[in-house]
Amino acid sequence: MLSTAGAYDLVVKVQVQEYEHMAEVITERLQGVGGIINTETLMGFHTYKF
Repeated sequence: MLSTAGAYDLVVKVQVQEYEHMAEVITERLQGVGGIINTETLMGFHTYKF
């Protein structure tokens, strides 16, 4: 989890084994956390290390 400045307060990186598990994480686990009003899901295809 990253604390950020700008449009978002926090960024959470979630890694799942199967794409289908993402729906479970977002709809059941993350949105069930108190204080979360809205989420936006972005898919990453490759991680670059600098």
